[in-house]
Amino acid sequence: MSSSTTRTHATPLRFRVRAEERSHGEAPKLPWWMLALGAAGLTAVAGWTLATAAVVLGWLAGPTEDFADAIGYGTTVWLLAHGVSEPGWTIIPLTFTAAIIALLGWLSSIAVRGRREEHPPTPHPQAEGPLRSALVVTATITGTYVVVITGIAALVGRPLGAALIGAAVVALIGSGLGAVRALPAAPALLPAPVAALPLATATAVVIPGIVGAALFSWSLFTHREQVAALVTGLQVGGLASAGLAVAQLAYLVNAVIWATSYALGAGFGLGDASVVAPGGVELGLLPGIPLFGALPTEGMPPIAAAAWFVVAALAGLGAAVMVTGRRPQASLTEAIAVAGTAGLLAGACWVLLGWSAGGDLGTERLVDLGPRLPQLLAYVPGAMALTAAFFAMMIVGLRARREQQATG
Repeated sequence: MSSSTTRTHATPLRFRVRAEERSHGEAPKLPWWMLALGAAGLTAVAGWTLATAAVVLGWLAGPTEDFADAIGYGTTVWLLAHGVSEPGWTIIPLTFTAAIIALLGWLSSIAVRGRREEHPPTPHPQAEGPLRSALVVTATITGTYVVVITGIAALVGRPLGAALIGAAVVALIGSGLGAVRALPAAPALLPAPVAALPLATATAVVIPGIVGAALFSWSLFTHREQVAALVTGLQVGGLASAGLAVAQLAYLVNAVIWATSYALGAGFGLGDASVVAPGGVELGLLPGIPLFGALPTEGMPPIAAAAWFVVAALAGLGAAVMVTGRRPQASLTEAIAVAGTAGLLAGACWVLLGWSAGGDLGTERLVDLGPRLPQLLAYVPGAMALTAAFFAMMIVGLRARREQQATG
C-alpha cells in the first residue's frame, strides 16, 4: 500500500518540478523542423533585406526613379547573388553570396543540434546517427530555400532554371558546412589512405587565396592615389558615397579571385581588349570605377612572367605536407597519388571559382570580365598536381633516409 501511495504522489510532484524548471530556466526549445524551416526563411529574408537596403541607400542620396524601382533593383541584386542574372549583368556579387552561405551555415548548425537532441544516440539498431541527422536537416533546409528563391524568381519573371540551380548550390554549401560543424568528433568516413585528402585539398585552395588577397591589398595600397582620384571624380558624397562603397564591397571577393588568377599566371580580362596578366598588361578604355584604379600600369609588370609557378608550387607543398603529416606511414606511391589528387582537385576548385567570379557588367565595353578560364585551366590544375606529387615524393624520401641513418 505504501509503495502504491508513493508512486501516486510522486508523479504529480515530478510534473510540478519540471513546470517550475521551465518557468525559471531556459525557454522551451523549438522542434528541429521549425529551426530548419526558420533557417531557410530567415536567411532569405535577411539576404533580401541587405541587398534592398544597399540599393535604397543609393536611391536616398538622389532619387531619380520611383521607390518601387529601387526595391526591384534590390531584388535583382539578391537573385544575382544566387546566380540568377539579367542580360548585361551577369557577374555574381560573391561577397554577398558568401555572407548568405555563412548565415545559412550558422543557422543550419543550430537545427542539426536541435534534431540530435530530439534523436539522441542509443544502442538500438534503428537509432538515428549524427550523420543521418545532418543529412535530414541539410535536405530540409535546401528544399525549403529552393522553394523560396524559385518562388520569388517566378513572381518577378526571372529564369526558373537558374534560380533552381543557384539556390540549390548556395543552400547545399551553406547548410552542408553548418551541418558538418554540428557533427560530433567521429572516426573519419574516408578510408585511411585518403583520409587526408579533404584537408590537403582545402590547404592547396587556401594558399593561393591568401596570396591573391595580399596581392590585391598591396595593389590597392600602392595605387591609393589613383583610387582616391577616381572616387573624387565621381563627385558623390553622403549616402551616395556609402552606396558606392557597399556596391564595391559586394564584389570584393570577386576582386580577390581575379588577383589570385593573376598570381597563378592566368591573369584576367576586362573586356575591350584589356588584359592584366604576369606576362604583360594591356588596358583599353575603362570606366571610372574606383577599384579599377588599383590595376597595374601597362607594359611588363614588375613580377617575372614565370613567377606564377611559385604560387602553384606553394599550394602543392601545402598539400604534400598535409598528406605526409596526417599519415606518416604512407608509402611513396600512396603519398604521391593522394597529394597529386589533392593538387588536381584544388586546381579544379580555382577554375570553378574563376568561372563564378566572371561575367558581364554591361553590353558593350565591360563584357567577358574576370579570370581567363582557358589559361587558368591549362596552368593551374596540372601545376598544382605535379608540384604536390613532387613534394610528397621528396618528403617521403627524406623521411626514409633519416630512418635509415637512425637505424644504421
